[in-house]
Amino acid sequence: MTEAIQEAISRKQSALPHRNTALTVLRLLAVKHRTGLSRSTIYAKVADGEFPPPIKLGEGARAVGWLEHEVIDWLEQQIAVSRKAA
Repeated sequence: MTEAIQEAISRKQSALPHRNTALTVLRLLAVKHRTGLSRSTIYAKVADGEFPPPIKLGEGARAVGWLEHEVIDWLEQQIAVSRKAA
């Protein structure tokens, strides 16, 4: 993972969007469709700090989701890195 991607993920994780912005939570299936990654790859990247971590959707619940803007930011970083390498 490049340092730029790690820095961008860290910056986005510490900053919540403006309060007037609606938050959208994506479940795993939607994240898989948007990224093209498998479930195991998503969780491996989360464990390595290379992908935004999910949020818990309830107290004691197993359900989790990802904030849409964090997934979009990650995708934009991937595009930028890919274009620089080309």
